[in-house]
Amino acid sequence: MNLKVSALPLLCLFCIVLADDPDRLRTGPEIIRSRGYPCIEHVVTTEDNYILTMWQIPSSGKPVLLQHGVMDSADTWVIDSRTESLGFILADKGYDVWFGNNRGTRYSLGHKKLKTDSSAYWAFTMDEMALYDVSAQVMYVRDRTNVSQIDYVGHSQGTFQMFANLGSSRTVARYINNFVAMAPVVYLGHCKSILIDALASADVDKVVHFIDRRAFFPENDFFQWLVPTLCKTSPALCNDVCYLLAGYDNKTLNATRWPVYGGHFPAGTSTLNMCHWAQAYRSDKFQMYDFGTTKNIEKYGQITPPLYSLDSISGVKITLLTGGKDDLGDTADVARLLAELPPWLLKHHQAWPNAAHIDFVWSPTAYQTFYPVVLAALQD
Repeated sequence: MNLKVSALPLLCLFCIVLADDPDRLRTGPEIIRSRGYPCIEHVVTTEDNYILTMWQIPSSGKPVLLQHGVMDSADTWVIDSRTESLGFILADKGYDVWFGNNRGTRYSLGHKKLKTDSSAYWAFTMDEMALYDVSAQVMYVRDRTNVSQIDYVGHSQGTFQMFANLGSSRTVARYINNFVAMAPVVYLGHCKSILIDALASADVDKVVHFIDRRAFFPENDFFQWLVPTLCKTSPALCNDVCYLLAGYDNKTLNATRWPVYGGHFPAGTSTLNMCHWAQAYRSDKFQMYDFGTTKNIEKYGQITPPLYSLDSISGVKITLLTGGKDDLGDTADVARLLAELPPWLLKHHQAWPNAAHIDFVWSPTAYQTFYPVVLAALQD
């Protein structure tokens, strides 16, 4: 009798999974095809030998590259309906839509030399995503489409990557026409994320070498089953998980989609990358990863990590979409970004007082609120 009672909750969870939305288990390309669009999968190798997977909804129109945020993947651009997801909206407007997947996500776990169960594979931060992943993906799209410039839309960490790339010696600026930054993250000094604050307060970057420094939220079958199942049984719990990272308890998101979102997020990153986020919050600087004095000298040739230079950016038209309830991209940090960005680069800045970090990709009204601004920014 006791066995039957204790097994009942597990049986209920199993039944819930069986009856779940098929999007929960679909890959990004499968979601794209299920919506009636063609999808081409591309393999791109970076200069430092990481193997990335990109997707394309092909068209003869202008190419645009979409880059996801922290712990996310390109799934975020296609996870909702044809009329709600930015990837499909752009495709319907005739754009040649490309999707980037950063190293360490479930879609980009390859390397020419390293195995993914090694610490060496996971020894990367936002720096490598900015300097290698962005460069490789932009150049691949440019070469495949045979155009001189492409457009780029980033969310969250996807904006950090492009700003860092543009503000470094490895810039791809000459190949970017429009850069649309949704929920931009450059400075993090006023970040209100509970997770980032906890990591910074624990000085996790200073003890990372004594703990498992591989994947943060490692990809495994049980975890990928547990998260969406819990999201199905308790949408509020999923909301709380997102609150830990991005802040602001947002009731405007579609609770019925939480099991689907939970099946695709988190999508993977390195522990070292999350340490970089903690450092950025604690230092309040837009700089490369701080390895400590000895390794900084070895790696950078100087005691402190190099700063990324916003005022050195040139030749790119930038549009910012920001939210007043964005606890990762706080308004004070956005104001600093605006103050340091060369004003002639800023094509447009639009702010929504009640918009939160996740709203820009998952809000059921994003197609009405934010995406018309994105489309307008890509017009020339």
